[in-house]
Amino acid sequence: MKTIVISLAIIVLGTVMVYAALFSSHLQKPRSMIRNDILRYTPIGISMDEVLKAIESKKRWEVERISYDRGYIDYDNVVPGWRTSEATGYSVVGEKSITVYLGRRMLFWNMEASWGFDVDGKLIEVYIRETMV
Repeated sequence: MKTIVISLAIIVLGTVMVYAALFSSHLQKPRSMIRNDILRYTPIGISMDEVLKAIESKKRWEVERISYDRGYIDYDNVVPGWRTSEATGYSVVGEKSITVYLGRRMLFWNMEASWGFDVDGKLIEVYIRETMV
């Protein structure tokens, strides 16, 4: 019985390690480093169309949302509700936005990136967010 339990524990641990290595290795860096990597592909000041082309070149990235009339919500920046365009209590960055699913980070976290653009469609900020699955 003890051998079976140990064997099952090794199988489960091995499966978790293989899953983590296959599906999340590119997202193991801190959010700030992932943001810096993304800024190399999509530097501040480029157009929304150029960002969309860069996103399309990344096979693993999936566009979740494109908004031509609203920025993205910065969930790390809480401000008084009267300063936001919504009553969320979080700041809204930009006048337009793109949000992309980057992939899974470990077993229970999804990573997404949001690009915020000014009224002319020029990139002003990139935001990386972790969400629980």
